[in-house]
Amino acid sequence: MKQFVISTLFVIGSTCTSNGQNNSYGISVGTGSGMILNEALTGAPSYDLRTSISIGLQYSRKLTNRLHFMTGINWYKNKITVTPAPYPGMDITPENHDIQLLYIPLFLKVNASKYFFINGGIIADVDITKNKYITAQSGVGTGFGIGVEFPIKDQFSIQLNPYLNFHGLLLANSENYPERVLDAGIKLSFALNK
Repeated sequence: MKQFVISTLFVIGSTCTSNGQNNSYGISVGTGSGMILNEALTGAPSYDLRTSISIGLQYSRKLTNRLHFMTGINWYKNKITVTPAPYPGMDITPENHDIQLLYIPLFLKVNASKYFFINGGIIADVDITKNKYITAQSGVGTGFGIGVEFPIKDQFSIQLNPYLNFHGLLLANSENYPERVLDAGIKLSFALNK
């Protein structure tokens, strides 16, 4: 896993330092909801995710007139409510736990028209949750989104990007019955075009 993260950061670094034109740098903020995907087991607790927040730095490099490479680094935070399965004599009061991830998307963005785009690819996840209650989400995931981009001037644009991210698709530490985070939401991005 460490080798994958180091390789990913090397690719990002070498791409970001190139002197091509039509690159953009920006920040994004997002919110969404999600769910925990796991195998249904008798006697297992139920999991509910609350409203998430995400903040990120992004980089986009033009490959062709319609195709861009997108990457960056994002911080994701959510709360999970865990409700134990009913069992005689057991306290079934729900508990709340935090989930925090850093993730690096390696996406391709296809401009379908002047304002509309589709993006998607793989995600490198690093679980930075202090007290883990569910399976650590470190590993490789995938993401997909659609969106609109509004150029304000030649050097500035705004994007609105509904997305779906499946974290921990391939986990660094495997378990017999892992839980995985499925995150759906919308991001607002502000980009400076160079």
